[in-house]
Amino acid sequence: MKHLTRDSIIQASDLVTEVVEVPEWGGSVIIKSLDGERRERWEAVLADASSTTVRAVCAAVSIVDDQGELMFTEDDVPSLSLKSWKGLNRIYEAVMELNKVESIEDEIKN
Repeated sequence: MKHLTRDSIIQASDLVTEVVEVPEWGGSVIIKSLDGERRERWEAVLADASSTTVRAVCAAVSIVDDQGELMFTEDDVPSLSLKSWKGLNRIYEAVMELNKVESIEDEIKN
């Protein structure tokens, strides 16, 4: 196996996207696997197990536009948290699967 260079690591295309149907919202969204920065934001929410915005933050750190750019900021989390739980849960489950996360309980333990 070849040794990677700094440039080859930085230029590697290692994030994937997936389309998730959200009928509660009348269409679909694109989610993107978590990079290091977005994973840190996610872990900060998981550290507060009493948080009521876990699924809204999950949506905010994973839903992207057609160019792969995040559609939401942390300022949007309160608005997202008021959306259909069923829709948010569809996204949450897809993000968990895409990022190979077994369960939120496992994430809290780690």
